[in-house]
Amino acid sequence: MSRDRRELKLMAICLMTFGIAVPAFEIIFSLAGKAEGTATFRGLVGVVAVVSLVCGFLGVQAANSPAKTQPFIVSAVVAIVVGVAFTAFWQLSTGVYNPDYYMGAIVAVFAGVGLHYGLRVRKRHLKRKQ
Repeated sequence: MSRDRRELKLMAICLMTFGIAVPAFEIIFSLAGKAEGTATFRGLVGVVAVVSLVCGFLGVQAANSPAKTQPFIVSAVVAIVVGVAFTAFWQLSTGVYNPDYYMGAIVAVFAGVGLHYGLRVRKRHLKRKQ
């Protein structure tokens, strides 16, 4: 496995871990009565988590089989857009600093780095195919 494929798999695993951990912490905090934010915030957290999970799953597939990089590339672009939109929406609507609002930016960064390595894996795969 090439270095690019290992890096892609690492970013994909980070995305999947983040997609599982964030909703789990939100559930734990809401059960403990210490959750912040509205129902809309929690719903959007769920959307970001699902996008992160799907992108991570497709990234692992792309790392294992370079022929399957196209679905990952599309999902990574969607994850970047969703992450940036989530962060911008909550930052602009509240105007206060809260670390919870930056989880979308974290997803966007992981997806962006994964996209970089996914494109490199695809380029190398297409080069070998010729």
